[in-house]
Amino acid sequence: MSEKNIEIMKKLIEAKKQKGSEKGSYLRAQKSMGKAQKGKSSKKSGGVFDK
Repeated sequence: MSEKNIEIMKKLIEAKKQKGSEKGSYLRAQKSMGKAQKGKSSKKSGGVFDK
């Protein structure tokens, strides 16, 4: 590639870095909407031989 193209690419990369640093990091939600579900129990119970 020519020197001109390389310089243009460097400028574009720097512009993207600047734009990304301006946003900052996204904050996590302060409050959760619900709770995580546990696995369902599928143990069968009852029957003639269950004592």
